[in-house]
Amino acid sequence: MKANIIFSLLITSLHVVTIAATDDVAVTAKKEGCSEFYDAIVAAGVYEHAKKQPDENGSLAPFTVFAPANEAFAAIKDIDPKKKKQIITLHVVPGKKIAKTADDMKDGVPTVGEQLLFEKEGKISLDRAQTKATITKGPIDANNGVVYLIDTVLLPAGETVKKPEQKSEHTQEQKAEPKPEHTVETKIEPKAQTKAVAPIITEHTAQALITSVTQLTQSIQLLIHVIQQAQAASEAPATAASIK
Repeated sequence: MKANIIFSLLITSLHVVTIAATDDVAVTAKKEGCSEFYDAIVAAGVYEHAKKQPDENGSLAPFTVFAPANEAFAAIKDIDPKKKKQIITLHVVPGKKIAKTADDMKDGVPTVGEQLLFEKEGKISLDRAQTKATITKGPIDANNGVVYLIDTVLLPAGETVKKPEQKSEHTQEQKAEPKPEHTVETKIEPKAQTKAVAPIITEHTAQALITSVTQLTQSIQLLIHVIQQAQAASEAPATAASIK
């Protein structure tokens, strides 16, 4: 009876393990949130190898895969597709299931991309490369290997990418005022100053003016003389009457 119970528990345990590891390393990485890594494997044309089992002909399994997070792929979005394919192969260690990276990778392990991969002081990096990654989760069992999740895309020595600039919380963005399109500058011409034009008096005009004044003076004098005579004539009859 006791033997039957132990055998039943053993079968159940094996069944659970089988269910837990039904996906290959690429699909396992995708289900863990690394869909960009899975898409890159498919685009590079290496998924047919990544899904093979250890007992298949020409298989490089078991694999140890270091899958970068989706956000990390923004750093290589503008890289040439051929170079991106090479970069993807640098994240796969063939023929080995690494259970303890600190022990198994201290002297370096060869990748499918034919470069050595190390772990030193808690950081994963390629030989002599400046780019380093941190393992965020793993090992995760797959049916043909194990998967580790990392926070950075691993780049070979001499390869660098431009990191996006991070804005400080205290930096205030200055918004440029939009410039109006098709603006036509209107120039305002200064108003011309009005100058007083002095009358032009010629010699002929002056002579005519003097003549007119002279004639006017003579007319006035004649008028005065006529008035005086009229007054004298009106006074004469009165005087003659008084004499009589």
